[in-house]
Amino acid sequence: MLGCLMNRDENRYKLTDEEIIDLVITIMYSGYETVSTTSMMAVKYLHDHPKVLEEIRVSAKILMFSRYVVFALLYSALTVITLNAERALCHKGKEKARGSN
Repeated sequence: MLGCLMNRDENRYKLTDEEIIDLVITIMYSGYETVSTTSMMAVKYLHDHPKVLEEIRVSAKILMFSRYVVFALLYSALTVITLNAERALCHKGKEKARGSN
């Protein structure tokens, strides 16, 4: 298989030496522990591409903030609904009390 990867004449895609090394490492470890291999390759990729890591950090911060905003909006909406329901019940109680007098 390594011979196939290295034989550039037979392949449509020309791999660099670094890509071949990465593929060999992935293949060697993929049969052993898939989760740890995937994690290792993700960490290696992020280490090699700091701009991607920064983009992921920014995206994570945006998601965390947006989740906070959604919960705050839901809490506000539920508060308004609860207050309106309490007012309606209070109003009904007052009307009932007037009708029984």
